[in-house]
Amino acid sequence: MNVEELTDALGRTDMYLIDLIQKGYFDKSMKIIDVGCGSGRNVKLFNDLGHGITAVDIHPENITQLKGSLQNMGIDNVDCRVGELGQIRDSLGSFDFVICNAVLHFAIDLDHFKEMFEDLLSLRNENGVVFIRMVTSHLFNSISGPYNRYMNLPDGFNRFVVDYEWLINDYLPCLLYTSDAA
Repeated sequence: MNVEELTDALGRTDMYLIDLIQKGYFDKSMKIIDVGCGSGRNVKLFNDLGHGITAVDIHPENITQLKGSLQNMGIDNVDCRVGELGQIRDSLGSFDFVICNAVLHFAIDLDHFKEMFEDLLSLRNENGVVFIRMVTSHLFNSISGPYNRYMNLPDGFNRFVVDYEWLINDYLPCLLYTSDAA
């Protein structure tokens, strides 16, 4: 197989998802959602592998582009929807695997981050998994305060960032405690 054939097969699918696919993590019965799917970089491969997939993005133009691309490929079984993370809870059902790549850093503040994160958790079924990739501060010198979690990144944009200590030691235990109590 040459590079072009590999690119045709894998598209622009996230490499960490490709790794999970190669390790046999997914079976065909799994229902998958890609929240913040953009133009659908992960959608085609999962569809080709026989998974039921839902694609959601805040930008209607991304969903329009994705629908057009899928139609051109003869794919008509992907559920494409416009929706905003933080406001889609209970409107899409539950899933075995929730993908959220490069979306959480668009949170405007800590409360918005919490809404978005809790939405992700609400999309998973009882045994579901949430797969997140986001901007973290571990490669940068500092963030601007413990609860003002914004950094000016090398691309010139301010983004909401997390660090391992905050996420694992402060945020998740608080969230899990609150969820268990409810």
